Amino acid sequence: MAQSARAHGGVETCPLCRGAGEFQTTDEMDLIGIEITPLVIAIIKEEALNAGIKVGDIIGTSHVHRVTKARFRAAIRMRDELDMTFKAIGIYLGNRDHSTIMNEIQQARSRGWYENG
Repeated sequence: MAQSARAHGGVETCPLCRGAGEFQTTDEMDLIGIEITPLVIAIIKEEALNAGIKVGDIIGTSHVHRVTKARFRAAIRMRDELDMTFKAIGIYLGNRDHSTIMNEIQQARSRGWYENG
């Protein structure tokens, strides 16, 4: 799995947004062979917009209810609409473990947070 980048002072930053709160992509960016696609970015941005939060919140570590709900919905959409693996979803959502993503999707569906899934 991709390693987190380190900012000055040893503070861990997200490998996708690099602390900016938005996706920072370059031509040479490679996350274990998984290319960041416009569809993935669109899903994450749409869920952030719907929840009234920043993209950086979804791929960050916040446990605030509306953030986790948006993150769970984004994970379900990536799984259902793009047929992504749990590992790939975890990388896109802030370098989370695949088992965390599996649990998030199960929780979101059992709570009725995503009707189409």
